[in-house]
Amino acid sequence: MKKRFLKTIVAVVVAVTIAVLCMPISLAANYTGTCGENLKWSYDSSTGTLTISGKGSMSNDWTMGSEAEEDDVRIFEATSLVIEDGVTAIYEEAFETYTNLANITIADSVNFIGKDAFYNTAYYKNPNNWENNVLYVGKFLIEANSDLSGAYEIKDGTKVIGEYAFMGKKITDIKIPDSVTEISKAAFNSCDFTSVTIPNSVTEIGEAAFKGCKNLTSINIPDSVTTIGDDAFADCTSLSSISIGNGVTRIGYKVFDDTAFSNDRSNWENNNVLYVGNYLVDAFHSLSGSYAIKEGTRVIANSAFYDIDDLTSVTIPDSVISIGTNAFYGTGIYNDSSNWENDVLYIGDCLILASRIVKTNTYTTISLSGDYKIKDGTRVIADYAFTHCENLTSITIPNSVKTIGEKAFWSCTSLTNIVLPNGITTIEEGTFRGCKNLNSITFGKNVTAIDNEAFYDCKSLSTVNYNGSDADWNKISIGAYNDALLKVTKSSSGSASSNNENNEDSIADSDSKSDRKKKSDGSDSGAVTIIVAAVAVIVVAAGVVLVVMKKKKA
Repeated sequence: MKKRFLKTIVAVVVAVTIAVLCMPISLAANYTGTCGENLKWSYDSSTGTLTISGKGSMSNDWTMGSEAEEDDVRIFEATSLVIEDGVTAIYEEAFETYTNLANITIADSVNFIGKDAFYNTAYYKNPNNWENNVLYVGKFLIEANSDLSGAYEIKDGTKVIGEYAFMGKKITDIKIPDSVTEISKAAFNSCDFTSVTIPNSVTEIGEAAFKGCKNLTSINIPDSVTTIGDDAFADCTSLSSISIGNGVTRIGYKVFDDTAFSNDRSNWENNNVLYVGNYLVDAFHSLSGSYAIKEGTRVIANSAFYDIDDLTSVTIPDSVISIGTNAFYGTGIYNDSSNWENDVLYIGDCLILASRIVKTNTYTTISLSGDYKIKDGTRVIADYAFTHCENLTSITIPNSVKTIGEKAFWSCTSLTNIVLPNGITTIEEGTFRGCKNLNSITFGKNVTAIDNEAFYDCKSLSTVNYNGSDADWNKISIGAYNDALLKVTKSSSGSASSNNENNEDSIADSDSKSDRKKKSDGSDSGAVTIIVAAVAVIVVAAGVVLVVMKKKKA
């Protein structure tokens, strides 16, 4: 009987020990990886928190979990998201597949959130997060749902009105607080209000932002606005009164097309050219011969004289500071090869284009190549002027140049070094985008802003020489997707320092998504705990056996 009892005890102990040792180890662990040139993600499975940290922008092709690894499966289970200070941009649809995300915290450093970045998350689907039918994330107004109608006042403190936020909503009155700096693409497209006040804090009105607002009768664009995107007020058929402040430096394509203002031919100078204040926004194809742009004009809009093939000569006044893309494409000026000086088109002291399409038996693109020195006395380099001049190996820009247009050197892949004159104050959007072999650049001391994507995909950039102090450099406003500037060696006048002081927030180039690994601290300590428990069970079992054996002997 005692033998049978002893065997039973031993069997039970052994079974319990085996069960403990065979238990699956599914304890809390941390996972890490990269999600941008200078950004990393980390996932704490014990709290369900996904954290994005570092400096700069999330990758525009970021699809965390695309490799179908164990790490990826786990991060999709995240319930909380923390975007830390230093992150500047979240790309569109970034978290669309993270359906469990219920809590989102975003630092003030974020200045761009792409469309549908949080679509389909638990946060998006929770009706409690929609304030009077409008969804906010941090200082971003993301979207208004279809139930919104009538009058609406945007929350104080809102910084950006997101892309398509109110598109097609039956809003009859809208109030925008003076905290808003950007009205994004199609934000108010096809709304019903008759008037809107744009506060003197807004700097950018995006593409088609108010397009199709057919009841809008007047608009006053304040001095704070610098950019008006393509079609921003197009198809606002009742819009008859327009004023633009003195801050605008860029006007897109057909901004006021099919408005009451543009449809009134009396607003067109000599029945051919449309101005809004000091801005030339459009021209009719009936324009021919020579034309002198009005004195005091500041900006020539995108495609303003596009395909007016009878226009043979234009005089541009000194007041012009910006010339939009394709402003003179297809004109008689463009089509006359005698106007091109060594494959570069100048109009007065403005450089218009350095590549052109020539029709022979087929269409051929002639692009500038080799070394090129821009003519002394040139003031303005137009938008897209040197775009895709892939064989341009060096460029000399004279001190007379005051403006370099957006995407002016986009995809000049053979450029390795650029020196900008002191007169340049803003490096426009996409100016050097895709200059993959650019390794050094020198800024003048008067630069105050570097716009979005100015150095996007400049993977070889390693040195910045700045003709100002470190304190002045730190005051420069740097837009999203300029991550190349965050890992360069920077030399300022009178000192030399490295921007790699933020290395603790940076990810080494060799640390890629395929290198994702699980940290061992959580799982190892869990394994040790289980082993200790198993040993304790065995010791107790041995003690029980000894006691029973002693009793048997007694």
